[in-house]
Amino acid sequence: MELDKVRNQLDYYDNIIQNMLTLRLSVIPIVADIKKRNNLSIVHKDREKAMYSKMEKIALENGISANLLCDVYKNVISEAIKLEYIFLDDGYRKFTLKDKDMNDALKSMEKIDTVICNDLSKEVQKLKDIAKSYNITLYDLALIYHKNILDEKEK
Repeated sequence: MELDKVRNQLDYYDNIIQNMLTLRLSVIPIVADIKKRNNLSIVHKDREKAMYSKMEKIALENGISANLLCDVYKNVISEAIKLEYIFLDDGYRKFTLKDKDMNDALKSMEKIDTVICNDLSKEVQKLKDIAKSYNITLYDLALIYHKNILDEKEK
């Protein structure tokens, strides 16, 4: 029973990761369009190098594996490059949503984007600051949180 509860939490976070990847990749055709209009190269090794360096720093600060985080980003960047080339060949996809549906969807998207980019980032930064004040990482703080939840449910 306890393992099912933990797996439900993992499924919850997996869903967030999957949705964040979808949203991140949704920006790639726009990047490709800008590069195309400005006659820029698809691949930018300096940017990639800077991103990996940033991921290593974030991993260290948060107490997770730098190899894991960099490997994830290598795959994300690889997929982004593929999508950019697809965009260059095909352009934007054509969509057929009714105006009201589209407006409702865009309003929902704006709310989600605001929460993710602003509210969530601020809350995570607060947690990082708290963790740092206890000389632990965000990973450690999250582990304590999840362990406490399990312990409470077991009582």
